[in-house]
Amino acid sequence: MRFVDKSKVTIPKWFQHTNPNFVKKTKNTLPQNGKKVDSNYYNKAFLTLTILYSDCCVSGKIYVAKCAFCESLDNGTSRYEVEHYRPKKEVAEDTSHPGYYWLAYEWSNLLLSCQTCNRGEGGKHNKFPIANSGRRIYKERLYRSNITKSSFDLQRLQKIEQPLLLHPEMDDPTLHLIFKNDGKLHGITRRGRATIDICKLNRRLLWKNRQKLIEGFRNKIKNLLIAYSKKLITKKYTNESLKKIFIKIKNSQLGHKEFTLLGKNMFDNFDYFFVSQLSNIKQREVLDKLFRKYQNGAL
Repeated sequence: MRFVDKSKVTIPKWFQHTNPNFVKKTKNTLPQNGKKVDSNYYNKAFLTLTILYSDCCVSGKIYVAKCAFCESLDNGTSRYEVEHYRPKKEVAEDTSHPGYYWLAYEWSNLLLSCQTCNRGEGGKHNKFPIANSGRRIYKERLYRSNITKSSFDLQRLQKIEQPLLLHPEMDDPTLHLIFKNDGKLHGITRRGRATIDICKLNRRLLWKNRQKLIEGFRNKIKNLLIAYSKKLITKKYTNESLKKIFIKIKNSQLGHKEFTLLGKNMFDNFDYFFVSQLSNIKQREVLDKLFRKYQNGAL
């Protein structure tokens, strides 16, 4: 997961609170006669929403075809869909809750998610746990004659409910999540641990893909140092080649890359991910020295 700044694009007119169409669609989600959101009605409107939101988030360079939770790229093998941060129809932890129906079309409640994180086995689905000190909101003052702006203020709701699931557009994942050098994601806060569990962010295939990225860099570094120690390549070639690898590791943090939080962890904790993994003391010394020179702009 990485922090996503959705403020860099203008909210499409369809999602703006002053748009009569938005108001109409939202009012029609209100429960009637004790019933929950009308899925038939919602699904029809959601087709339009999905096209508009996905085009803005992918073409608009917000999520750049990556899952908001696991950061997997859309490679054509897994469907990506518009996900509700707060579930619209029901809440897994509270069967009496009608769902956050009034946020069904709210721009800040919509995320781009892979199908596995969202609806896969053991995935998010309608899960939305809150802290013991939080107070769950069951309904808003949404009347068919009036929709108040505060009803859509997710920052206000966050303070009241204190959700355990991290919001990639409101929370800094680096304060809650960190990677181990085997590619496993670790929660350093309760919210970080809850997010990993809710979206199954250490599921086997995902973990293996992250591990593959780490091992790819490790093997290239190790092979270069072995070749250098056997005098098969020159010092100049070794330095230049390692510098290229350092640059690639640094660039793995860039927003369009897969697993950018892992990229940041690898670069910021280079010794932990790479230097310490070498069994040869001399090779560790060489790699550590060269990386320090690179950081200081001297390589």
